[in-house]
Amino acid sequence: ISSVKGGKLEGNSIILDKDATSASYIFNTDARGFLGEGKLPDTTMTVYFNIDGKGKEEIEEDIKKEDFPVIETEVVDKNEEIENNETEDKTEVNKDENKQDIKEEKSAKIERVSGKTRYETATKISKKLYSTADTVVLAEGTNYVDALTSSPYAKSLSAPLLYVTNNSIPEDVKEELNRLEAKNILLIGGDKTIDNSVHKALEAEGYKVDRISGKDRYETSAKVAKEFIKLSGNKEIFVSDGTGADALSISAVAAKEERPIVLVDKTMGTEVESVVKDASNVTIIGGENSIDEEMEKCLKEHSTVTERIAGKDRYDTSEIVLNKYYKDADNLVIASGEELSDALVGGQVATAMKTGILLVNKNSQKEIKDKKNVFILGGENIISDNIIK
Repeated sequence: ISSVKGGKLEGNSIILDKDATSASYIFNTDARGFLGEGKLPDTTMTVYFNIDGKGKEEIEEDIKKEDFPVIETEVVDKNEEIENNETEDKTEVNKDENKQDIKEEKSAKIERVSGKTRYETATKISKKLYSTADTVVLAEGTNYVDALTSSPYAKSLSAPLLYVTNNSIPEDVKEELNRLEAKNILLIGGDKTIDNSVHKALEAEGYKVDRISGKDRYETSAKVAKEFIKLSGNKEIFVSDGTGADALSISAVAAKEERPIVLVDKTMGTEVESVVKDASNVTIIGGENSIDEEMEKCLKEHSTVTERIAGKDRYDTSEIVLNKYYKDADNLVIASGEELSDALVGGQVATAMKTGILLVNKNSQKEIKDKKNVFILGGENIISDNIIK
């Protein structure tokens, strides 16, 4: 739907103006359609879509000519009783008239989220999720682990997460900072990750710039965690290894529950140890190939380890996370477990869609049931259109 007359779009509904007796909508094949009810104090509007018998190619031709099919929408008094058999009759008519449309409503709508570069993809997501933002978090685009561990913190700050290179700010990102009317910039990573020249360039543009950094990804994740805990007050933490795949699987949950993701290696540094000691409980993400028995023992010596969420590999672990936290979610985000750089925006997208992330490899095939919308992160060269059976 590209526009509504006599009302407005709100979520998955068309809401009529208070004094409206009818409304019209414009169907645009480049946008999602909706089937549902819009409610007002005195009226209920039920919407049934029909494209005047036109096929997809004809509608696309109309759109090019700006000759959109406009359909009037009936307004029904909500106090007027509608018999069940009348509703059933109307449904049967729709099935007969447009069987293809009814079939499509039952299957998941699939949308691919990708840009020419990861920097462009992140700005596209920012535009969809934020109209303005006082604070923006910037991570280095090739250091995906810093981006993943800072994503839940960015959500709690109501801050978009964008990406820069080691020594420059892409033009797309500069334009997005202006559009957002940002005032504060938070850099994630030390000056070996994001050079001090980027810091100075941002300050020269009038931004207030702060930085969270450690000597490596593990210490940086611990320092982000400390700031996150100050903000949220939640001392429950997730612990993952430094590769990033398991951190990606749990990133949407971490954002939803405002729980930091702390990275560990074979040994535990001072900064990581202090966060673990202060934690009220620890949930380990990943199997023993990711976090071995020795590290688990070390974690238990310093804190209360309540659970390990793990599968036979990263793909299985992501499915277990999904079934545990998002079993009844209407939406699903699919990301590559092989090319994590294309999945950097996964946490932001999944959090906005109130769902989790399913990791797949290039040749995976998944049977997706009971989902309204499926978002695929990355181009076809990374995840095939045939991913869904």
